[in-house]
Amino acid sequence: EEVLAAPQVAGVLTRLMCSSFTDGAAAMVLAPGSAAPAGAPRIIGSVARSGNGDLDYHDRLTETAAALWEATGVGPADLDLVELHDATSAEEIYALESLGIYGHGEAGPATAAGHTAIGGAGPTVNPSGGLVGRGHPLGATGIAQVVELVTHLQGRGGDRQVPGARLGLAVNTGGVIEGDAGYVGMHVVAAG
Repeated sequence: EEVLAAPQVAGVLTRLMCSSFTDGAAAMVLAPGSAAPAGAPRIIGSVARSGNGDLDYHDRLTETAAALWEATGVGPADLDLVELHDATSAEEIYALESLGIYGHGEAGPATAAGHTAIGGAGPTVNPSGGLVGRGHPLGATGIAQVVELVTHLQGRGGDRQVPGARLGLAVNTGGVIEGDAGYVGMHVVAAG
């Protein structure tokens, strides 16, 4: 009720459905496989794309995800958890469909039914709370997403731990160029 009663921003979106740009920081240590501790989670594939105004934002997400699935041999059905760029609550729904995790028109009902919640029938989405819950510290968001995935893959998620997490996806975007995503970066992270 509080979310719906908050001041309207645009269309049906209220202030509490939109992430705020905040201060924040995140850090991680990357190491080559030979130097990483035994059993450490590892990034098994990354794909980045720059938009140029030729595609719709969500078509750019679809294109980037297709390249990631091809490069890694992983697909949406393999994922246990997803940290995605949800600048608004509605964006989470659109992104889940653009990534192929749910078909067109299926992500909203799946989310409402609890399938994207911890312990739900589908991959857990944004156990961190995402940008709407955490805020959007520009520049730190992508690192924070990967750190969140690693936390779950190591079984250190506490109350928000995704049970049995073995494979996660981080999706971050930045900027918009004539309706196209200026940048899309996706990373598949696997338990060690």
